[in-house]
Amino acid sequence: MNQKRSSGSSSASLTKLARRRLGEIRAERLTASQAVVKAFVPHQPSPLQQIFLQHPGYEVFFGGAAGGGKSDALLMAALQFVDVPGYSAALFRLKKTDLYMESSILGRARQWWAGNPRVRWDDSLHGFRFATGGADATIHFGYGETLKEISDKYQGAEFQMVGIDELGQWREPNFLYLFSRVRRRVGVNVPLRVRGSGNPGGIGHEWVKARYIENAKHITEGSDVRSDTREHRTRNRPMPSPRVYVSPPSQTEVDRAAKHGREPSPTFFIPSFNTDNPGLDLAAYREGLSRLDVVTYRQLEDGDFDAIFSGKYFNAEMFAGRILGAEPEGVQWVRSWDTAATAPADGSDPDWSVGAKVGIQMVKISADVTQKRVIIANIRRARLDPSDLDPFMRTTSDMDGPEVSVVLEQEPGSAGKIAVHGFSTNTFFGRHVVTQSKAKGGGKAMAWLPLVTQAQQRNVWLVAGDWNQEFIRELCALPVGHDDQADAASQGYNWLARNASDERLSEEPTRPTEHSQFAGQL
Repeated sequence: MNQKRSSGSSSASLTKLARRRLGEIRAERLTASQAVVKAFVPHQPSPLQQIFLQHPGYEVFFGGAAGGGKSDALLMAALQFVDVPGYSAALFRLKKTDLYMESSILGRARQWWAGNPRVRWDDSLHGFRFATGGADATIHFGYGETLKEISDKYQGAEFQMVGIDELGQWREPNFLYLFSRVRRRVGVNVPLRVRGSGNPGGIGHEWVKARYIENAKHITEGSDVRSDTREHRTRNRPMPSPRVYVSPPSQTEVDRAAKHGREPSPTFFIPSFNTDNPGLDLAAYREGLSRLDVVTYRQLEDGDFDAIFSGKYFNAEMFAGRILGAEPEGVQWVRSWDTAATAPADGSDPDWSVGAKVGIQMVKISADVTQKRVIIANIRRARLDPSDLDPFMRTTSDMDGPEVSVVLEQEPGSAGKIAVHGFSTNTFFGRHVVTQSKAKGGGKAMAWLPLVTQAQQRNVWLVAGDWNQEFIRELCALPVGHDDQADAASQGYNWLARNASDERLSEEPTRPTEHSQFAGQL
């Protein structure tokens, strides 16, 4: 969960702190580290990459538009101290497939150091070893999609630099765990650093924005980063120099720093644009970007962290601040299914089978006033052949438990009745199964509108999960594209709106902790 940023530090004090930290750089160390980078990189770092490499802050995020040279900069940062015996760095992507793409940060490393007699690949390290004249320096390349996977792999690991490429694809707890691996032994004379790079968008968009952008001020001028970047985009005004912004430390960081008698650490942000990368064929790259939807275009071309999706029926603002950290109590749940029965093949893009766990919660607003809140707790979806669909649906029902009713759409005629009978007596045997008739007239939009009304009133809440981003993206694109998640969620809500028993709803539920991650703000 994203930590609340401290409001006690003024812009002036942050500026003073940032200046002091910048002033702590040792000239000889910077000169040496830059020389090391030059020895292992086939091109000269850009001016903005130089700022990133020279920054002394503990935690720095290099982010913004696609094509700004961020991944190269992260790899360079890992290289800075490979001349120091025993130095260890680690660079991460979310998935193994991401890491092994030819254009990934690992692919670049292989290209840069191919044939270099001072560098060798070590399978057991899953990284490179650098000869120093003493103990080898190392750069490990890793990945991890879950907190358990990361903690199992890296418990006991020790790195002086951790870098995460495409940070917006990460969940915040997974990222924060890696801070526990950043340490050094006495006598290892290198700075401890955490570095990230990435574009707007992804499941981690909201926490990344909150951590590095939301409250970021220029380190000397005190101007707001979003105002500066907007003026740069719309009026071609130069960005302040140096292009570094600082955000106040979280209240947790302030409290812990006071406990241990140290100064709290702010976070730093270096915004990038694709014009910052002299090695990029900008005209050709923009040719591709111009074909994207308007929001993704603003995210990747402009590096705009405020760009959000807005569609004919739903928009992402409807879900802003409506993400819960866990399923609340006092909710009557159903699992509503919209089924398809085709696996993708030969580049096809068939419909999905979707099960939406939907509920209604009674929330006491005051002593005399209660309100029904719509909760979407989970989306499970897959594109499967009929033989694989039944086990998927049954497994989902077993996960939910017998207290969660199953809602199925019943097609008109005998075929629809036969299908429901089969599901009830086989797939969902032992479960309470109810049916929802297909909407007549007005098309699918008529079935969506009741849920749209609740979303317009900001009364639809999501439980945080990896499915949030794609769910919101689909709803905001309607009526274009797939609509399976919208169909399943709307069907569940429509049935509950007519049939939910107020007696089953708690008027004083345990209020859930609101989750700061707004995955829909892409």
